[in-house]
Amino acid sequence: MPTILVVEDEPRIRQFVVINLRVRGYQVLESGSAEDTLAMLKQRLQQEQPPAAIILDLKLPGMSGLEMLQALQNTPAGQIPVIMMTASPLQLDPEEASQRQIVARLVKPVGTEELLATISQVVH
Repeated sequence: MPTILVVEDEPRIRQFVVINLRVRGYQVLESGSAEDTLAMLKQRLQQEQPPAAIILDLKLPGMSGLEMLQALQNTPAGQIPVIMMTASPLQLDPEEASQRQIVARLVKPVGTEELLATISQVVH
């Protein structure tokens, strides 16, 4: 099964996503900050084991999810599809989303069915 990287600073939400993905057979990596995620992605790319997709919280402590994507934009990790997870119902500009590899959006609170349907659309 594909590997999914979950980047979420709220432990309860991260645990909900991780458990639901693991139960369905996905390999899951998890991180609570953009800074830790950048280091993890660098290491995974060096080992030629990038995740198939990233579920990324928009609001993270320190560096935000969008700032993290900006940092990845011109790197191999910038090609990994991103599912943006946010509590905000605001839409991202479609052009900006496309440039940052944002292929889907989940609005918190996220239900199990919505989470799994979105993942299955992104990861084939």
